[in-house]
Amino acid sequence: MTVNVKVGPMNGKFQGTISIVDQEVQNSYRLIAEGNGSLGFARGSALVTLSEFSGATSLLVDGELEIGGTIARVGQRMIGNVSKTMMDRFFECLTQSIVTNS
Repeated sequence: MTVNVKVGPMNGKFQGTISIVDQEVQNSYRLIAEGNGSLGFARGSALVTLSEFSGATSLLVDGELEIGGTIARVGQRMIGNVSKTMMDRFFECLTQSIVTNS
C-alpha cells in the first residue's frame, strides 16, 4: 500500500502492507497494517466483526495504532482524528467497491 498522510502542517507518504488474518468467514477478520515513511512509522490492527442488522451487514471495528518518529512527536494530539478519518475513508471505499461490483 501507499498512503499519503496530512497531519496538521505535515505531509508524508507511507509505504507498507495490509494483511487479513484470523478470518472467520461471514463473522470477523483482523486487518494488520504496517508502514514506514519520511514522517516515521505506523503499525496497527483492527478487528472487524460483521453482523446482520435490519437486512443489511453491519461492521463493528475495534482498532489500535502505534506510531513513531516525527509524526508522533509533532502530530500526537491530532493523530486520533486523522486515523479515524482514514478508517472511515477505507470503509467508504470498500462499500463503494462492493456496491459497484454487485
